Amino acid sequence: MSGHNMAVPNPCVQNARGEHSGNMSIIPVEFSEISALCTATEDAIGGVMQLCISDHRTLHTGLSVGRDHTTWIKGRVKDCGLVEGRDYEVFPETGENPLGGRPAKVYRLSLHAAKEIAMMEGNDKGKLVRRYFIWVEESARRLVDTARASVQRRERGPRLPSPNTVFRDYMRTMKMLGFDASEAALAANRATVAETGKDILETAGVKVLVAPSGSPHLSPSDIGAELAALTGGPVLSGQKVNTLLLRYGFQEKGASKAAPWMPTEKGERFKHWSVTGKKHSDGTSVNWLRWNAGIVSELAAAISAESQAPSDQTIQH
Repeated sequence: MSGHNMAVPNPCVQNARGEHSGNMSIIPVEFSEISALCTATEDAIGGVMQLCISDHRTLHTGLSVGRDHTTWIKGRVKDCGLVEGRDYEVFPETGENPLGGRPAKVYRLSLHAAKEIAMMEGNDKGKLVRRYFIWVEESARRLVDTARASVQRRERGPRLPSPNTVFRDYMRTMKMLGFDASEAALAANRATVAETGKDILETAGVKVLVAPSGSPHLSPSDIGAELAALTGGPVLSGQKVNTLLLRYGFQEKGASKAAPWMPTEKGERFKHWSVTGKKHSDGTSVNWLRWNAGIVSELAAAISAESQAPSDQTIQH
C-alpha cells in the first residue's frame, strides 16, 4: 500500500495560547513528520489574525537547513522581499540566552511567507513543506466554511410552510367540516392571514366570493325586499332587518370591525360569508354576512309568531 494513501490523525493548528483547535482533517501520512515540527498557529502579524509559523527555527529544522538559522532567516526574508508587519514580525526570545549575550530574535512568519521561503530551498524537502502548508490552509478554510454554514442553518431555523400550502390545508379542513366552497375559502384565508400574514384572496384579486348558481345569498336589504314581497308589508331597510335578525336570535353583534355581525347557532344553517377586497382603517378585511333564501320565511314566521303572542295569552287567561 502506498504511503500517500494512508493518513494519521494529528492536530495541526493551535491558537495563540497553544491550544489545539482540533483536527481540521486527517493529516496525510506524507506530512506526519513535518506537521510535528511546523505546527501552524492562529496569531497576529501587524494586528491581523492569521495562520502563522510562530518560530522560524521550527521551519529551519523542518527544511533540514545546514547553516545557522539566524543568518538563514535574514537572507530568506531579503530574498523573498518579505515586509515586516505584513509577512513577518520579530520578537526577542523569552528567557536568558544560554550562550550569553543578548536574547536571540525569533521571526513569526505568515503561512504565505513560510511557503515562499520553503520554495527558495529548491529541493524536495522545500516542496514537501510547501505542499503541507497549502494543505493546512485548505483544511482551515473548509473548517471555517463548515462552521459558517452551521451558524446560518441555526439562524434560519426550521423552514416554514408557504402561505399557499397553509391555505390549501385549511381549505381541506373546512370542507371536511361541511363548509361550502365560499365559506371554506373565507375561513381558510382568515387562518392563513393570521398564521403567515399573507392574504391569498387579495393576492389573487378576488373581490367577492360568489354564491353557487341557484343559491342566492341575500344582504339585509335584499331580505327586507323579500319580506315585503312575501307578506305584502312595507320594504324594510337593511338596518331594520339586522335589528330583527338580532331580536329573533339569528345573529349577534361581532367582536370586531372585520365581522360586525356573527350568526348564532340558530342562524348558522342560513349564513354565508362573502369576502371583499376592501379593508378597514386598521387593516382588517371587510367581510359581509349574507343569508340563504331560507332565512326569509324563517324570519317572517318569527315576526308572525310574536305578533300573535298577545292574543294567544288573552285566550289562555
